[in-house]
Amino acid sequence: MSKVELQRGDLVNQAGWREALAEFAPHDDIYFSPDYLAAYEARADGKVQCVIVRDGDSVMLLPYLVYPIPEHPGLFDIQGAYGYGGPLLKNPHPEFLSAAWNLIRDCWREQSVVAAFIRSHPMLGNEVFFDSSWDVVFDRPTMSVDLSGGLEAAFAGAHQRNHRRDAAQARRSGLVTALLPCTPDLLDQFARMYWDTMTRLEAGSDYFFSRIYFKTLAERFAYDISIAEVRDTNVGETLSAALIFWGPRWAHYHLAARSVTEGNRNTSHLLLHSVAEEAARRGLVALHLGGGRTPAPDDSLFAFKKRIGNLEQRFHTARLVVDPAQYDTLVSEWCTQHPDSKPVWFLSYRQSS
Repeated sequence: MSKVELQRGDLVNQAGWREALAEFAPHDDIYFSPDYLAAYEARADGKVQCVIVRDGDSVMLLPYLVYPIPEHPGLFDIQGAYGYGGPLLKNPHPEFLSAAWNLIRDCWREQSVVAAFIRSHPMLGNEVFFDSSWDVVFDRPTMSVDLSGGLEAAFAGAHQRNHRRDAAQARRSGLVTALLPCTPDLLDQFARMYWDTMTRLEAGSDYFFSRIYFKTLAERFAYDISIAEVRDTNVGETLSAALIFWGPRWAHYHLAARSVTEGNRNTSHLLLHSVAEEAARRGLVALHLGGGRTPAPDDSLFAFKKRIGNLEQRFHTARLVVDPAQYDTLVSEWCTQHPDSKPVWFLSYRQSS
């Protein structure tokens, strides 16, 4: 084995990151790009970093954010961005993987990193590339519309009968769909509708993406994001909308919003059917719908997606304690400060109660 080399990139110097990412085409999904990570960095106090490990024709690329641990100056943890990520691998083999993770752990120790929490990419199944030092945990299933056999085959399943009926009824009622560019004004309109939706659903704070998050998406992505809308032209109102990410291989249903007057008009079925049509037109192999709001087997959002999709994947998270002594100290401090609560999160020192 030749010398294994590790490079570190960030948002200041992205050239090496972009060059390395292109080597993984067509799996160089939007979630691995510096542009997406830049939007996520903008919403919090984390700093984006990407490590690239090379040995001959074997390459690993891993983007993530480094967060300072509150009230503990000089200590940090690693977290993947919202959505999907994890390592990208080219020509992996056990010896390379072992050497790569050893280098990355050494890098993190030098940065005073206590722990790392990384989300995998269910379309890639890249959770298999974490070594034995990581605790890889199944989080929840996700659904996609597999378009590899064509659009008609993608929606031919018996379990999709109600979806086909509802999408057709919505069209017959006069509702129309549109795929709009990700301009600042249109994205600002979507953001307001999205925040209203999250407020009505009493969603957790993590789902309230900031204005700067949407602003950064509009600045960074000219062609890789669309705003899908379902409109009632009779009253000139947008009833539902979604942010759609267009990758080189998959489309992603990223964030969704519904008008307070949408009612039970099957707009989400029509919207996603229209997005699948566009994904098929672009030659993509799948529209990834994502998972539920929770891992619960009766999660209503996942049940909705399961009525539309025809392929189920598995989403995992990977957890690593980089500094066991410091990690135990932080968890112990949290338990002392919250005697009536139990730590549930892996990064439990960040748990609110």
